[in-house]
Amino acid sequence: MKTIFLPLGNQTLSKTNVKYILELARVLKATLYVSKLYKEPARSGGLPKTLNVSQITAQEIEEQLSAFNTEGIKVRVKPLEGDDWVEAVGKFHQKTNLDLIVLTPKHHNVNQANFLGKTAGSLLRNTETAVLVVPVDYEYKPISRILMAVKSGIVHDKRTLDPLRTIKKRYKADVRLLQIKTPNYLPEDSEFDANLGELVDTYKSTENATVFQGLLEHLNENKPDMICVFKRKRGFFEKLWDDDSVKKADFESRTPLLVLKEQQ
Repeated sequence: MKTIFLPLGNQTLSKTNVKYILELARVLKATLYVSKLYKEPARSGGLPKTLNVSQITAQEIEEQLSAFNTEGIKVRVKPLEGDDWVEAVGKFHQKTNLDLIVLTPKHHNVNQANFLGKTAGSLLRNTETAVLVVPVDYEYKPISRILMAVKSGIVHDKRTLDPLRTIKKRYKADVRLLQIKTPNYLPEDSEFDANLGELVDTYKSTENATVFQGLLEHLNENKPDMICVFKRKRGFFEKLWDDDSVKKADFESRTPLLVLKEQQ
């Protein structure tokens, strides 16, 4: 994993989240691109020609980062022009080949109905890049145990597993594979890709109505530092993010969630 992308919205990220992301980039030895969207105003608006919105946006990002220790981390400030994150990130990905996008969910406020808002949910759903959702105010600790929940062991493109492979290697993490057999489970789902098999340290199967229910059932006994799932066509998580935003009633994670994107 060479590149991590952190989009900054209008709401300032918590210091705990930024520290987690910086430490992750340090351990993975990845370049961290920190970005905000900007839009050049029409010159007819009377603004002086010397005003460079891109530079101003870069200064805003640098001010936010100045409160943190970034020594030994390759941090790149990257304002992106536009008003749509998916489009802007897509264009940047074509030039830079992003390996991971880091997102943060909505507050844990009980009055907040959504786990992921429209922007974060849209980036998760509509980009090709793997996504890591870091819960609000989640304290950083080394990743020693990863719980991977799947229905099918088939992986069509071995590159899909690259983020998980890098995290396992850098942290020397234990990967526990939980195969959840739902009512629409097919015999071919029991076939495991060799590239996935070589990453797995332990395996367990269970029968549940949905992948999410099986995941919840086995969280306490595994106590993972990270959860890993696939986002596949017609899969549970694909349906979950159908409308971009994700309601807490449907899904919520208090543990960092790695979502691998499989192209089919």
